[in-house]
Amino acid sequence: MKKYKKILITGGAGFIGSHMCEYLIKKKFKVYVIDNLVFGDRKNLNKKVYFIKGDILNQKFLIQKFKNIDAVIHLAAMSRSGPSDKAIDLCINQNVIGTKNVLEACRINKVKKLIYAGSATFYGNLKGKFREDSFGDLFNPYALTKHIGEKMCLFYNKKKYVSCNIMRYFNVYGKLQPSKGIYALVIGIFLNNKKNNKPLTIYGDGKQKRDFIHVNDVVRANYKCIISNINGEIFNVGYGKNYSINYLSSLISNNIRYTKKRKGEARETLADIKKIKEKLSWKPNIDIKNGIKDLLNYYNL
Repeated sequence: MKKYKKILITGGAGFIGSHMCEYLIKKKFKVYVIDNLVFGDRKNLNKKVYFIKGDILNQKFLIQKFKNIDAVIHLAAMSRSGPSDKAIDLCINQNVIGTKNVLEACRINKVKKLIYAGSATFYGNLKGKFREDSFGDLFNPYALTKHIGEKMCLFYNKKKYVSCNIMRYFNVYGKLQPSKGIYALVIGIFLNNKKNNKPLTIYGDGKQKRDFIHVNDVVRANYKCIISNINGEIFNVGYGKNYSINYLSSLISNNIRYTKKRKGEARETLADIKKIKEKLSWKPNIDIKNGIKDLLNYYNL
């Protein structure tokens, strides 16, 4: 087990990042956050976090701020697949150039370890359970750029510039998830609609399935990975079961309407989590039914 004192999180004021901060502070780490606050919110952060406003596109800034940092969790990204078709420049800049800058800042400052937030969009419309060694099915710019980020991390790991691991997140949900705008995800949108007494809009027939993983489980997976002696690995971070959007909506509201399906979305996502169970001794604790119940209680819905 590695012993680190100072951990920096890029994009740490966002949804997953803010939860990661809370967990690491409870574990007695000094936690630093770099975030440009375009998608993140400083209000999400624990007061014990050392917050630095800045952008991962500024390489000189990163090199300066990564000094004396032991490990980095790289979450900052253009983080939504659907809008990426109309935001290719933003997607490439944030997810490719930004990741290169983070890796270089790690290399120059001899950061001991980096965890990279990968994405299950890598698998696209593959059938069955998605294994880490599957060939990708990249059907939008977001998936492509996140995969390029993976490749860069594995290259830096191979060259021994910085020890890297990749966590391919599936459909992450939980408190503080985006609920409005083009970067909102389905559970956040559904909860916001219920709050405002609006119908839950389902695109297509609702039989499309997703592997939903609670943010608390994602945070534990990241933690186990950051303190491990393992490097150069890719891990799926999912629940290992998938559920239809129809079933998901039934847990939230009976007020539902259907509209035409959207292009560029996978029919099913399903993580094979055998590898992460074996290598990191991690398994998810929160199933979708209890996760949604807790959210409904949290938001008084």
